Amino acid sequence: VGNNSLGTTGVTWNCTLMAVRAGYKDTSGRGSLQHSDIAASIIYATDSGADIINMSFGGGDSETIQGAIDYASASGVVLIASAGNGGCNCIQYPAAYDSVLSISSFDHNDVKAGSSNYGDWIDVAAPGVEIYSTFVNGTYAFSSGTSMAAPQVSGVAGLILAYNPGFSHEEVRQVLR
Repeated sequence: VGNNSLGTTGVTWNCTLMAVRAGYKDTSGRGSLQHSDIAASIIYATDSGADIINMSFGGGDSETIQGAIDYASASGVVLIASAGNGGCNCIQYPAAYDSVLSISSFDHNDVKAGSSNYGDWIDVAAPGVEIYSTFVNGTYAFSSGTSMAAPQVSGVAGLILAYNPGFSHEEVRQVLR
């Protein structure tokens, strides 16, 4: 609920969210994402009617994930992914796939965040430094990174679709670029 002085809200207050879990905590306590789980989550979200899929994760190229992304794209889903936090001109997947909008981040001075990946493969930049967001155990905290920027672009994509419900995913991509 927006404008109630509790917690935080996203860019698109009156949207429906579908939480899809792809990862798990491994035996060392770290988060883990398997390519097959990511692909299954993308396919599940697509088959369940998602208009937009935010992917705030990254790694190497994967035929399994590429196949799921191709399926979602062919189904008309807008795909958005964080570009990575290596601070380098180095590509990261799934953001680097052609059908995915790649999102870098900038700070409150509109300067590229030092940790944000960059390069001519980036489509859009959004605020990604010290973003107030939900955190573990029902709390809130400030976080930074392209994983904070990508959901903001996903929210703007939702606003575009709300205003123009007949837009294709490519039309939404063109407006965002």
